[in-house]
Amino acid sequence: PADPANPAMIKFTGHVVDELVLRAGGLLSTFETFAILIYPSKREEWNFLEPPSNSESGLRYFIFQHAFKPGTQHLPASLEFSKPYRTLLAAKIHGLRLKNLLPPFSEGENPYKFFLIFPNSEKQMVEYFAAWLLACHAESQVFDSLSEGSWDYFVKNNTGKGNDKGVIFVHESQAASLHQLPFLKSIIKTGGILFWNVSDSTSLYPLFPSIYSGPQTTIGRLRFTRLFPHGCAFLLTPSFLVAEP
Repeated sequence: PADPANPAMIKFTGHVVDELVLRAGGLLSTFETFAILIYPSKREEWNFLEPPSNSESGLRYFIFQHAFKPGTQHLPASLEFSKPYRTLLAAKIHGLRLKNLLPPFSEGENPYKFFLIFPNSEKQMVEYFAAWLLACHAESQVFDSLSEGSWDYFVKNNTGKGNDKGVIFVHESQAASLHQLPFLKSIIKTGGILFWNVSDSTSLYPLFPSIYSGPQTTIGRLRFTRLFPHGCAFLLTPSFLVAEP
């Protein structure tokens, strides 16, 4: 928070907050290998960056690594800067690029069918993902586990009809319960529907070892790890682990 003994600074900070809210924007300061994003702390549209804070400060900051090319801000105006802000922020801050999460598909196939398996406590994150998916592809079909009957509908319309393409995002807190999911076997057997574990860095006990370094590692707070990459799962019993350490 601004120094309470400095009325001028409090007034200035309040003015900055008002301007950012009015412009629906933030302030970005870039350095060689990292950047600092300053944004209004009380606005819901920024809550996807970090959990809400009880701080009274009107501003918050977020530090992240980046791959910006120095000097591009002074290039000619012919450059394209029309990309929607939601997809641009997702790409720069979280490394989110939808094309990297889609299954291979040929012309005429539609892979833009998504299902979000998230707990009720992550409703805001579900809304953010749905908005991001629609911003990337306006005709995306997005379903989520928070809506009753949506899983049955998704399975019915995406298996056994020759259009078995899609993506299922699983929040890390739900990954251990996937075996309870109806029709899981038939979904995995299609081969065209990908499962991704979504980690938002809030779990106290990571699902994967700290040495894991898959090709899907991203810069930022969100991390995607492919589930069932071989189309199956292996059950290792305690006796096997004792016999084959």
